[in-house]
Amino acid sequence: MLGPLYRAYERKLKREVLGRPIPRHIAIILDGNRRHAEKHGLRIPSKTYSLGADELDDVLEWCVELAVPA
Repeated sequence: MLGPLYRAYERKLKREVLGRPIPRHIAIILDGNRRHAEKHGLRIPSKTYSLGADELDDVLEWCVELAVPA
């Protein structure tokens, strides 16, 4: 169920972003993984950082799709 909802939300966001000028760069500060993990009962640091890395992969893919320059 979450998959189709998430994809619909992603399409909506993409339409909104494409209606505006594409940024020349995006700064990303990776913070909060430890707090998020602790909140959800994760105690192994490598698993915690893997979750953050997975999310970063998604963000970077969106940047590529939107042609944000590196």
